[in-house]
Amino acid sequence: MSPRPRFWLFLLALILFSRLFQTPVLWPEEGLPLAAAQQVWAGGVLYRDVWFDKPPLLAWFYAGVLRAAGPSGYALRLTGVLYILLVTLTGHGLARRLWGDGAARWTAFFLAFFTGFYVHSAAVPLAADLLLLLPHLAVFYFLAHERPGLAGLCAGLAFHVNSKAVLALAAAAVWVLLLPSRRGLGRLAAGFAAAGAAGLAAVALTGGWDGYVEQVWRWGWAYAGAGFTDRPWALGFERTLNYLGFHAALALGAAAYFWRGPGDPTERRQIALWMAISFLGVVAGARFFPRYFFQLLPPLALAAGAGWAHLSRRRIALAALAIALAVPAVRFGRINLWLALHRPFVWRDAAIDADSRRAAAHVARLSAPGEKIFVWGFRPEIYFHSRRLAASRFLESQPLTGVLADRHLERAEAFLPERAAGRRRELARELEANPPAILVDGLGPYNPGLAIENYDELRPLLGRYWLAEQTAGARIFRRAD
Repeated sequence: MSPRPRFWLFLLALILFSRLFQTPVLWPEEGLPLAAAQQVWAGGVLYRDVWFDKPPLLAWFYAGVLRAAGPSGYALRLTGVLYILLVTLTGHGLARRLWGDGAARWTAFFLAFFTGFYVHSAAVPLAADLLLLLPHLAVFYFLAHERPGLAGLCAGLAFHVNSKAVLALAAAAVWVLLLPSRRGLGRLAAGFAAAGAAGLAAVALTGGWDGYVEQVWRWGWAYAGAGFTDRPWALGFERTLNYLGFHAALALGAAAYFWRGPGDPTERRQIALWMAISFLGVVAGARFFPRYFFQLLPPLALAAGAGWAHLSRRRIALAALAIALAVPAVRFGRINLWLALHRPFVWRDAAIDADSRRAAAHVARLSAPGEKIFVWGFRPEIYFHSRRLAASRFLESQPLTGVLADRHLERAEAFLPERAAGRRRELARELEANPPAILVDGLGPYNPGLAIENYDELRPLLGRYWLAEQTAGARIFRRAD
């Protein structure tokens, strides 16, 4: 077998190992788009009949996955494998165009490795930040091939997955402005406008425009402004150092590229500014969640690929690389190895999903397939696991309590409490008119201050239900017919 097929088979095996054994786990970032996709396939209109605070293409993507492959863990993980394979192919094509085969193989390897051997809750689910990787890379792939119109089109499509795509567009505009000819800026903007307008038109034509503005933009801006910690920059510094520690191979390779890598000074300035603009996506909101760092991965992996194509000639550098890769490989890969070997262990990161599966099994037993349910808390995966539709447009309780999911397991302070109270009154009217067969309180057992019975608007409704089952993290109520 020639080296090239062996290389791609190795990458495929690496990607499969990093994902396929996690079929028994559904991560928090997957639950909401999956629940929204179920509602869409049942005839619900996104943003009108389904509260969804993410751009529309995320829900439509999951609807496509459910339609094509069905509601199974293997379908989700195999979709992730194919997606990451496309990411590596695009990164390979971009690096090859710029610097040749050596840099291309290193870039593809780094993209395959660091989209798998990192914090599982960030790396495994195809959430908005990870789904931005492919179109982000495609923007610069088409720029390198002198197709700015297609680059803009990719940025416009990405905008409907994650609004941070505007940073990819900004970096692309800087890339074009640094070219000697400075040609293509108009076509870049036109491509972005065309794709952006098409997506917005689809939302408007389906009747979801007002909800889109309210949920994605007004709620999104409010979320971004709700402080996560009193020391955001200390947190940012700590998490950035953690990221660079686990990604030391990329940091070393990028440093080598900027020191003595291929290309001319203009090209290095383009890559450096691309990195700087992408880092703004990590900083946005001052939360520095691990998944936010995927905004930085495309330029960092590309520069590292070029740097290691040069450093790989030195044995001492390869030894340093082996050590740098061993740390994330052992830290994150051992979980997949234990799962593959069916080795029993306590995995606290997946405890809530395990509880959701137990709760969903009770829900499925206590209700008929056509009956609807309502889940209180940020537990939308219960809809997916139980294969039951929601009785309300609110698939999770953040807009109902005003307490964000990044803190609601321990804290109870609400922001925008008046709006939350108004939505609870709306919810009470919804459920009074069409009472669900099952109510699930998936938040109260973790944080009693946010239990569903604590809210005056919902207390009368609860009088019609009795506690039928209970898990460690959920109380399941059946309607008293």
